[in-house]
Amino acid sequence: MIKPTINRGNPCPLTNQFIISIVKLVARSESRVTGGLEINFVSEALMKRLNREYRGKDVATDVLSFAWGEVSLLFSGNRLSPVLGQLYLSYSYISRQAKRFGVSAREETVRMLIHGLLHLAGYDHERPEAATDMFARQEGLVARVFKL
Repeated sequence: MIKPTINRGNPCPLTNQFIISIVKLVARSESRVTGGLEINFVSEALMKRLNREYRGKDVATDVLSFAWGEVSLLFSGNRLSPVLGQLYLSYSYISRQAKRFGVSAREETVRMLIHGLLHLAGYDHERPEAATDMFARQEGLVARVFKL
């Protein structure tokens, strides 16, 4: 079971209910998407700082994923639950990116949320064959959200 928490340090027009429905859709498709999940909407300045500190890239970005792994636990009710990780998204960055790609900011935000979740599930796009698989899964899930 996935347990998302949404933190809005910066605005994003997607409702919490819509975001949670996307997270649940991905969780139904990817069994590794389970446990506690923190979703943070942050400024480009914070994204740049996080990207520099954790990836060595001194630029802002759209989404960052931090997997906590199975050893991390979250106190939930009267028991400990596994924690999937954290996602950081910059809506202002994503909305400009959407214009460059010719899609709506809503669609691109959904895409980046799914992209980050797939990273937390263990997917990457470092090798061409891995990228093909990850992006196919990503776009299939985006299509399901918008029923394209």
